[in-house]
Amino acid sequence: MIAVVLLTGCGASNIWQDVQNGDTAAVQSQIESGVDVDARDALGRTPLYYSIYNKHPEITVLLVRRGANVNVKHNADKTPLHLAAELGDTPTARLLLKAGAKVNALDSDRGTPLDWAVGTLHNDTTDFLRKHGGKAGSAFTP
Repeated sequence: MIAVVLLTGCGASNIWQDVQNGDTAAVQSQIESGVDVDARDALGRTPLYYSIYNKHPEITVLLVRRGANVNVKHNADKTPLHLAAELGDTPTARLLLKAGAKVNALDSDRGTPLDWAVGTLHNDTTDFLRKHGGKAGSAFTP
């Protein structure tokens, strides 16, 4: 609840609440009314980040199709692909890579998405990222 209050107070209308609630129709309506799909909260996270975190793949697809930046980094320099890897969400990782996500983007600790997949023991996502050129960052070697 506090997260929703913080997010909705950031000037991004109520897209944050709609994303967190998994309300695809409301998110679509927000986009059609001109809301910025790359609006950031106080931590630099976008609606795309929250759709991945809250496991709403239909909203993730919608945001990507409507031009959400798949390489945007939040305040700790994690991209949406870092998050998908950390969660072991291979279908989302696939979607993000097809949309142009950088497979070896570095976060603030010089970790790559592969590092996050390995570190959280998501073997399928680890294998997928390796098959698509994923490398370990300098902060971690699997």
